[in-house]
Amino acid sequence: MVSYQTTLYLAYDTAGQLRSQQGEIKLALRLAGQSRTVLERLVDQHPKELIFQIHLSRCHGFIGRLLCRSRRFTEALRLVQRAVDLLESLPQLDPANSYQLAVNLALCVSLIGAGPAAAPPDDEAELSPADRLRRQVYGMHAVTALNRAVAGGFASLEVCQSDADLDSLRDRPDFQKLLKQMAEKDKAKP
Repeated sequence: MVSYQTTLYLAYDTAGQLRSQQGEIKLALRLAGQSRTVLERLVDQHPKELIFQIHLSRCHGFIGRLLCRSRRFTEALRLVQRAVDLLESLPQLDPANSYQLAVNLALCVSLIGAGPAAAPPDDEAELSPADRLRRQVYGMHAVTALNRAVAGGFASLEVCQSDADLDSLRDRPDFQKLLKQMAEKDKAKP
């Protein structure tokens, strides 16, 4: 039963990813929702199997990104926060999942301040003080997770500089400091 369910959620996920790449967002959302249903069942039935929680987190993140593309920002933030919660609940993250956590937290930063039908403001001055604080806290956690991914050898300087998912962190001094440290480390290599 577990192998059948695993194959089923992987099939739904792959089909959803393909539909997303083809611009078929509604169908991709439906397929990702089916993948999430199977994964939630597996997590409930096998709570000690951390791989299902990791895959469920990635599924929530994917659905959140699809919702962003559909301009459903409030729902997207809720799903991406759920992805963050799942990863943060794990006893220890490997470098790849630390990077995924950083990406999800960075997406949360960009979504904080969105309304039900309105995109989040680009100008932080338009945010409430509470939303500005939330962005700071999420950003700090994102850079911390990114530091763990870098220390574990998962994220290179080139990846951190080019990954659009990290754009909401680019102006942060701690992110700039990390990039500078990585560049210095790269120069010191023979």
